[in-house]
Amino acid sequence: MAESSYDCIVIGSGPGGYVAAIRAAQLGMKTAVAEKDAIGGRCLNYACIPAKAVLRCADVLTEVREAGGFGIEVSEPKVNFGGVGAHRDKVVKTLTGGVSMLFKKNKIDVIEAEASLTGEGRVKAGSDEIEAASLKPSLPAKSSL
Repeated sequence: MAESSYDCIVIGSGPGGYVAAIRAAQLGMKTAVAEKDAIGGRCLNYACIPAKAVLRCADVLTEVREAGGFGIEVSEPKVNFGGVGAHRDKVVKTLTGGVSMLFKKNKIDVIEAEASLTGEGRVKAGSDEIEAASLKPSLPAKSSL
């Protein structure tokens, strides 16, 4: 269950969202992240990272096939697609687990719901409406340069 008020509510836990939430928490703000799907967003779970993990497997296959050019003799490699999928899943689990650990370490609440802005200083997350408290930023003193 979400609190009724936060200093900072980040909608989405993708690469921009989780970095923003962690930084806000490090600056002392009571912070929450609303995520409708999986921690890490689309990039870490479905798009960028899984694609790069599979691409790395293809790179390794190419290097093995071209090993003869380096004086290393190997037979034609066989691709185990189940193993490629397991590698992809392990990479995703490692990265999303790291984001979850950073949320816990920085005391960031995760609200498992689709969220949207409703009005001044409020966020609707699932059926709850949560206030994002107004903070007046402290501006640095003017320099006398």
